[in-house]
Amino acid sequence: MKSVFFTSPTIQNKELYCSRKFCSIIEEGPKELIFEEESIVPSNADEEEEANEIDGGVFCVGNQAKDTKFVWTQGLLVNDDNDPAPENVQ
Repeated sequence: MKSVFFTSPTIQNKELYCSRKFCSIIEEGPKELIFEEESIVPSNADEEEEANEIDGGVFCVGNQAKDTKFVWTQGLLVNDDNDPAPENVQ
């Protein structure tokens, strides 16, 4: 189990979650609410990710037309309208 869902008396009416490596389980909840990892049905998501592997060079591109084209050909969306972001307009 990689994630743990829990409640806390200090945070009312909220279901929280975190990675198991960042918490210690003191008491387990009712058996009917425990999710068993064996019941997971494997999907082909990993196969799709491998088929669409992105070149690591996209993280090193600049702000020139050739860089925009390179990122575009990797199948990623590119905002190339050169308009400033709304939060940067005074």
